[in-house]
Amino acid sequence: MRLEPYRKVTTDRRKTFARLIVEMPISDLEEFDQWAGSKGYASRADAVRQVLAKSMSEEAASSA
Repeated sequence: MRLEPYRKVTTDRRKTFARLIVEMPISDLEEFDQWAGSKGYASRADAVRQVLAKSMSEEAASSA
């Protein structure tokens, strides 16, 4: 799984989320995949992308 696009993000919350996914043990990744599937995400990468996009849009709305 590649998260390079998210490494340039500046807020700590998003960096922390991306780092957690990258450094997660296999057993936790399996649990994350189950959670992502239950929320309707197509894949782990899709879940990460959409969660980060939501976070970015919420941040933009709060700063506007």
